[in-house]
Amino acid sequence: MRIQEIEKRYGVKVKSGVEWIRELQAQIKSYELKYHCNSQQMMESVINDPNRENEEVCQWLQMYTVLNKITEGKNTGGTHSKIINKSSTTV
Repeated sequence: MRIQEIEKRYGVKVKSGVEWIRELQAQIKSYELKYHCNSQQMMESVINDPNRENEEVCQWLQMYTVLNKITEGKNTGGTHSKIINKSSTTV
């Protein structure tokens, strides 16, 4: 199935892995600016004080973990990571 057919059939935008990673980095950066700390510091903070975690922090740290696994070349276990390794991704 061609990319255009997939986009039309499922109502999604297929992106390159590079584009998807850049968007992920931008989202992570916005959380770091909002919370005035880097992702690793927030991760350690949540480990030390689970009450610090809320839905937004959880989403942030999930993105951070996925990005680290992708950039380290590790499979995150989901279909999206297999697709990213082929330079395209879906929602």
